[in-house]
Amino acid sequence: MNGFVYIIESPSKHDLLHGRVEGRALSEAFNLARIPFWYSLASDREMLAEALSSHLVDACSHQHPLVPILHFSLHGDENNVGLTGV
Repeated sequence: MNGFVYIIESPSKHDLLHGRVEGRALSEAFNLARIPFWYSLASDREMLAEALSSHLVDACSHQHPLVPILHFSLHGDENNVGLTGV
């Protein structure tokens, strides 16, 4: 495999209340399958920006020379993505 899966998750408050966190489940599955991954939780715009900048850079340096494959686990509609804290 030439890449690693970079998961960015922002579950809704209802998902959090009921323990539904897809990104964590994906992390467990990737770990069992020995697929390299990195997990980020983005609760608001500031954290999403950090996940897509400095945290992604950190992930890339730890997973070098693998390239990131971005996986977004978010809610949204045709106009916006929904973040936990928004």
